[in-house]
Amino acid sequence: MLWAKAGVSLAVASPAALGLRFGRNARYAAIGNGIGAVLMGACGYYVSARAAFFLTAGLSLPALVPLLPLTRLDYSHSLVAGNTATTPRGNPINVLGNRPLLVFAGAVMLFTLGNAAMLPLVGNTPTKTVGNEASPVIGASMVVPQLIVALVSPQIGRLSEASGRRLVLLLGLLSLPIRGQCSR
Repeated sequence: MLWAKAGVSLAVASPAALGLRFGRNARYAAIGNGIGAVLMGACGYYVSARAAFFLTAGLSLPALVPLLPLTRLDYSHSLVAGNTATTPRGNPINVLGNRPLLVFAGAVMLFTLGNAAMLPLVGNTPTKTVGNEASPVIGASMVVPQLIVALVSPQIGRLSEASGRRLVLLLGLLSLPIRGQCSR
């Protein structure tokens, strides 16, 4: 999904403005995630924990509607000289031999796995202490980081354009152990 968003962002924005577009995309994704977390927390608290899963499935369908205008975009232009219809495509198996790309993919995978494990670890202690109030507490622990991301993302996009994406990637990767240390 992330690669699809990156491809659509590249089609909509020029390569020079890609960092700014990614910052804007992250802002709206964080806002949507925060609203979803609030709705699921409220649903889990007022209805039942099982109802939150049905709400998630129900909210997935309207999320497809904003993709409809993207079907009218012209993807025939190429970032490389020449027409994409006549430009030969490389062998996809060559990607497996690209060591820097594999290292990057491995780092992103490890970050994602560590990030996914963070919420249960952080939410374990408050859940034990609040008892029946667990759904709103877990919802709040999901909403607050999303608010921070929504506020900071455009500036991070500008930073990536000014200082390069490696610095921003390094800062992002460092945020996980810092967040884990702060939650102790």
